[in-house]
Amino acid sequence: MRITKGAAVFMACLFFRLIPLPLNAVSAAADAPGSRTPWIPLKVVLHAHSEASGEPISLEEMAHLARKRGVDAVILTDYLEQRVSLGLYPFHRFLKISKTQPSLATYGIAAYAAALEAARRKVDSVLLLPGAEVIPFYWWSGDLLKGNLTVYGLHKNLLVFGLAVGDLPKIPTLENGRLGMDAYHGSRGEKPYQAVIDHVQTSGGLAVWSAPDSVAGAEFQYGPIHASTLPYWHSLLATQDYTGIAIYPEGEEFTGAAGGVWDRVLSAYCRGKRRYPAWGFAEGMIHRENFAEGLARFDQVVLADQRSETAVLDAMKRGRFYIRTLGGSELELEEFRVEDSFAARSAAAGEEMELVGSPKIRVKVRVSALMQPAGIRVDIVRGGRVVYSKTSDKAALEFIWQDPDKLDPGRHYYRLIGIVGSKRANRFMSNPIFVHKTKERA
Repeated sequence: MRITKGAAVFMACLFFRLIPLPLNAVSAAADAPGSRTPWIPLKVVLHAHSEASGEPISLEEMAHLARKRGVDAVILTDYLEQRVSLGLYPFHRFLKISKTQPSLATYGIAAYAAALEAARRKVDSVLLLPGAEVIPFYWWSGDLLKGNLTVYGLHKNLLVFGLAVGDLPKIPTLENGRLGMDAYHGSRGEKPYQAVIDHVQTSGGLAVWSAPDSVAGAEFQYGPIHASTLPYWHSLLATQDYTGIAIYPEGEEFTGAAGGVWDRVLSAYCRGKRRYPAWGFAEGMIHRENFAEGLARFDQVVLADQRSETAVLDAMKRGRFYIRTLGGSELELEEFRVEDSFAARSAAAGEEMELVGSPKIRVKVRVSALMQPAGIRVDIVRGGRVVYSKTSDKAALEFIWQDPDKLDPGRHYYRLIGIVGSKRANRFMSNPIFVHKTKERA
């Protein structure tokens, strides 16, 4: 790659603004239906940026707005780093141009920790959980003089949370040098991303793939400089041990649809090809828009045993939550449970149980009266295929369905996809329930 003096000036102008933008566990369940203590449903918003990322909102203001919206917890994902560098290889460490934008690295981790603690004291009714949006890697290709210089991968990101604020800078990335890679030898495949996932999983945190299907604004042209990040759903199949996938909003059409990539990942877990399942998340992707409006678009309802950061993180690690879009009505999945027709046992989302008889699925959905729904539809997905659908023209839907198919011995799963209204303004997806089918007793 050749970088001339004129090119250096051009790059300085180019970078005036940066190109826009687990620990998994399946718990066993062998309880009688309805026997356990009810969980506390908490509304949790994931993927929000504050002034640390250059947004016009402080952590305290964010907490106040979340409280007004009835949000119980906000998972913060300010950029870990926002810096892109272009150097002259092999002297790239000394001869390079860098453009830096606001991030935790520029804001300062100590200052961020202090601001977070102050916001928590001022608004203790909202849980603020620290995290980061991580750009693990990018790479350059082409020649500026030939007009085909391209930077790849700036929008292939992971959301990391569940770590202490002081541990966030330890996450390995290209820019902080902890990956031990450079941007001038082409793609490194999934190695940079797996390195981040492994670090987070070993450290007890959660790593979620962000926007795998249609990465908004992933193609840019600035003069002769091109930036490209293609949809990276294939990375979900090629990496292991991440906590989950952001299904809403930019993973729903392909990755989260019945038979999509998420189902392929879950099926691989059922076949013993993965150590852990992957959970479905909803990310608010709250950047420069009005923060209060962003809080009302997507969330996850987390079923926790108490209202605390530890309880929220534990429930999310275990898949004990469902995700939804908020398009005027507030949909509640009041019950989703698989029962054994032979034994007095059942399991809920994120759990696994031994199954002797045939599975009976209990579903109860309710929609608030914020707007009149034009019907509710719930699909039951098993192994990537819709095996049953139920509809209602009212604001509630409750049913029990017994799977008529004879399941082969081994692990299987069920999950739900729900739609309210003909315009799909309100939707939800559950996390899976796993059953381990044993040989039927005589």
